[in-house]
Amino acid sequence: MFAKPKKVETAAAPKSRVVGKTPSTVKGLARLAALKTLLANVETMIEAEEAGVRKSVLDILIANGIKASKKPDSIYVAETGEGFNATANATLRRRASNSVISEEEAEILTANGIPFDVMEKTPEMLAVNPEHAGNRELLEKVDRATARLGLPEDFIVLIPGENKRIATDESVDKLFAGSFEAETIEELLPLVSVPTLGRYKVSDSAAAVRAVEKMVNEEVFKRVRVPAGTKKAA
Repeated sequence: MFAKPKKVETAAAPKSRVVGKTPSTVKGLARLAALKTLLANVETMIEAEEAGVRKSVLDILIANGIKASKKPDSIYVAETGEGFNATANATLRRRASNSVISEEEAEILTANGIPFDVMEKTPEMLAVNPEHAGNRELLEKVDRATARLGLPEDFIVLIPGENKRIATDESVDKLFAGSFEAETIEELLPLVSVPTLGRYKVSDSAAAVRAVEKMVNEEVFKRVRVPAGTKKAA
């Protein structure tokens, strides 16, 4: 029924243009490469830590919203580290208007009684002056005139308007004003709101750096192969 697929030959990897050449020495490259390698590993640590912190913050925001029966106020969060205090701000922001609610998302929100706005979205086009666009009689005269000129019957066409669905502050408030359980709110929340966490501050930068050094020694070196006879940083 179907033709057999053609056999695709795997192309050989292009040879490096610098193979066999003596590299030029660049001062500072070793430090830069080391920092880049460290940064790649630290970014993985940040992602893991941030996921846990964001979940804890979201739980607090949802609990506050349920208690207030509306979108929760921004919160100030803190923790005492090893020799320093850390703080940050967290809030629930309404989903941006340029993040359009899809048809599937709209069905879910409607089924759960969560409102949203429908805005008119007009594409860029050549069109009849809006002052005359609703005058059917005038448009029919123009249509007959174009027909006498021998122009195609579809020279003037009606282009239907296009709408877009967006979340509103009422969407977020309604989510918390209902009788939803925390788990349901957490599931529906991304459809109308975006939790944000930022403005991180530490009371003692030096102590924070020492804490990072300790985390790097404990976590990064677990993933990085250390050659035999090489001592890890203390």
